[in-house]
Amino acid sequence: MRAAALALILLPTATPASETPTTYADVAALVARAEAGDVSAGEAYDLLETAPDVPLAGAGLGRLRLLRARDAPFAMFYYVNLYLGFQALNDYIADHHDDPLPHLWRAASAVETRYVMWGLAEARADLELTCRLCGEDPYLPNHEPRARLLLGIMAKDEGDLEGALRLWSQAYAGDPTGPVGREAAKLLDLFTG
Repeated sequence: MRAAALALILLPTATPASETPTTYADVAALVARAEAGDVSAGEAYDLLETAPDVPLAGAGLGRLRLLRARDAPFAMFYYVNLYLGFQALNDYIADHHDDPLPHLWRAASAVETRYVMWGLAEARADLELTCRLCGEDPYLPNHEPRARLLLGIMAKDEGDLEGALRLWSQAYAGDPTGPVGREAAKLLDLFTG
């Protein structure tokens, strides 16, 4: 009885995903909601799985699978989700190399999973490519602040605090009032006192 009550308390409180995505922007928005915790990664995955032919769906399913791995009840399911998530992102990127968002998702997943399946050098290359592609095409969404935030986390993990602080400052400058800017400000405050 207590276990059932505890399970109910620990259920995710994310709002349900409502509409099946039909465009690239819808897929990107659904994944962003899952990343922010506004919708559960499992529910977003199930919704996106009903629309596999929508642009960006393959990469979105890969990122959502990686996010869903966090909630896997067993280690085997965790690693299977990691493997299949990275495989889906890699397959999408092989066909759409100039799309920065899947590169960002793959690198973000590598940072979040402590480079279990995607190495530090590869994640850095993805994030640097994201910064370059977003800077070259004014029609692409600007993911550069988030990429710089993640590059800063990587620099900190490698012991380069000065480089991390510089990158977090750049991330904050690129999105001072948004979620990336707030996260960068927290990190700057934490490491500068």
